[in-house]
This record gives sequence, C-alpha cells and structure tokens, in this order.
Amino acid sequence: MIPCQNEIMKKLIWPLLSLAFYGTPTWATEFNFSSKLDRFAVNVTDSGAIFNGEKVSLEPFMFIKPLFDAQFEAACPDKIGRPDLTITRIQGNKEEKRIVYIDKKVISDGKNCGSVTGHGIYQLPLHRNWFEGKKTVTIGLGDSFSVWKDGRLVVEFDKTDFGWRNKDRDFFTNWEFFNKFLHATKDFPIDFRVHPSAAKEYTSFELRQGGRKFTFVKVGETTWAVQFPGSPWLAASGNFGIFEDMSQRIWISPLEKTLRIIRDPLANLDTRTKALRELSKHWGPDLNYVLREVVLTGGDNVEIKKDIVNLLRSRPTDENFKVLVDVLKTSTDQAFLYTVTKALRVRNPKGPIILETDHDDVVKSKINEWTLWRRQLKD
Repeated sequence: MIPCQNEIMKKLIWPLLSLAFYGTPTWATEFNFSSKLDRFAVNVTDSGAIFNGEKVSLEPFMFIKPLFDAQFEAACPDKIGRPDLTITRIQGNKEEKRIVYIDKKVISDGKNCGSVTGHGIYQLPLHRNWFEGKKTVTIGLGDSFSVWKDGRLVVEFDKTDFGWRNKDRDFFTNWEFFNKFLHATKDFPIDFRVHPSAAKEYTSFELRQGGRKFTFVKVGETTWAVQFPGSPWLAASGNFGIFEDMSQRIWISPLEKTLRIIRDPLANLDTRTKALRELSKHWGPDLNYVLREVVLTGGDNVEIKKDIVNLLRSRPTDENFKVLVDVLKTSTDQAFLYTVTKALRVRNPKGPIILETDHDDVVKSKINEWTLWRRQLKD
C-alpha cells in the first residue's frame, strides 16, 4: 500500500518539502504531465516550481513525491485499462515514470503496480489549471435554487420582493446560516482542484440552479470541492467549511418551536404573546421574517399584530418601515390602521394618521400618501 499525504501531514511536512524533496542542487527537475485533458510540464528547483516562466504553487508535488519514493513488486492486473495520468520526472539523464489509475487507486512504474490509500490521489494535476487556473470564482444563484442530498430535497428558495424566502412555508429557516451560505458561494478562493472520482467515495450534495447542477464533495475534515457544470474536475475551497455535513438540520432555525407558536393563528393569544416577548430579546432574521409574515397576513389576530407593529417600530430600519407601510393595505380595521400610522410617524412625523372616524376615501388617500413616502426608503 502506498499512502498519499493527508491534510495533517501536509501541515507537518510543508516547511521541509522543498529541501527534503529536491535537496540542495540548483538545477531543475522537470515534471511532464500527460492526461486526456492536457499535456504540460513544470520545472522544480530547491527554490520553487516554475510553469510557463511563472512561479507556481509547490503544493501538488506533496502528493507526487510519495509516488516516486514507492517501490513496486507486484505485477499489474491484466487489462488494467487506460491510465488517467502519466507523470514523467526527469533529473539530469535519469527519467522515471508514474502511471496513475485514479478510479482504481493504482500506481505503476510502467512494469509493476501498487495500490494507493488516502485522498491525495484525487489532487494529482490533470490539467495546467492546477497551476494557472482562476484563483476565485462565484456560483450565480439567480432567482431560485435548491439543495439536494442522497436524492432528497434539503431546501429550496425563491427570491421575492421581500428578499429570499423558503419555498416551503412550514420550514423555519436558519437565516444566519443562509446568509453564510450565500457568502460562501460568492468570490470564493480555489485552494486546490480535485478529480471527480472523489464524489464516488466521499459525502456529497447537489446545488441546483435553473437547469444547472453543481456537485459538492467533502474532500477534507472542513473542506468541500465543487464541480461546475461541464467541468472535468472540482474546485476545493476552505470557504465551504461552514457546510458541515449539509444535513437539513443546519438549515433549520434554532428558534423553530417558538417561531411556530408565534405564527400559528389558532394558538392561544396569551401563548403567542408570551412567545413573542421571549423572542424579542433574540432579534435577528429568523424572527424578523416570521414577524413580517404574520403582520402582513390578512385575517390574523389584531392584538398580536399590534405587538408586532410596536416591535418593528422599536427597530427603525428602512426595511421595517417599508413593511409597516405595506401593512396598511392588508386591513380595514381603522383602529389597527391608527396604531400603524402612529408607529410610522417615528420616521415621518408629518405623515397622516388614520382615524377611526375617517371615511373610506380619506383612508385611501392617507394610505396613498404613505405609499409615496415609502419610495424614499432604501431597497
């Protein structure tokens, strides 16, 4: 068995790699790479690696060194098939080859073979992009996306006039994690690249967006790699460490039970009010989204809505006041509309107050005035 370096070993031997692998001579060792995707060469000296005249990362050679240190004694299997990669090392007049069968996890010196353990085999360079490819990339999520694992839907989101919303109304989203997920998929650094066969062995999930599918594979303790549509390899990034095991659990709000009570129109009013007061100390997107949903829903209890209006007023953001203006269009209860317009006056002291005695045409005119004012608020 020929062990490839794992992530722990990488951290331990990296400072010594240049000296231990290449020794002290200043002449170059040439490595030629040949795969069905590309043919290219990299020169390595004790001071670094050079590709096309530019200094590049030595990291891929951490997985190459053990291949040339290994000795093979067993004959290769019959009809082993076409190799995925051939690496030729040229040192002066000495030339050695290592032939790599990634799916089979077999390495050959051209005559005999040996098996390979560890996931380092998946990081061997198949293309010059390993050395000169993009350093950062973004996954465009468009107006909707979904996450699937083991053939089952984990979560699905749509972008609305009020921002992203879970397509499943009964799913109480952990919006803090959602925002981290969005951040992780934007301008993320590519730390290294990985052969797609890793998806057959390690935990994976799919991000589906429109007709596109992005396959994510967990290639380290806290590292995932993504395969873009049409790409013959995966790009790994430490930014994806927040994904953990990508179970549905991490998408669910830790406040779910209490939020469910607040949103339930059939629950006892005192119970809902108590839950609302309890969570008001934990203000955040999980609570805010549910409050907006309840206060904008016609027919729900006016008293719980008044409590929510007061909570939104106590946090005078443009987004919250836009919601309060929208609330005016959801109710005909003028006592409630009076409460809402009084709350709106925190931001616009000159705005009209809807009175219980106002005629319908007056109420409509005042709501229109607030709607015009709403346009001044930031999106």
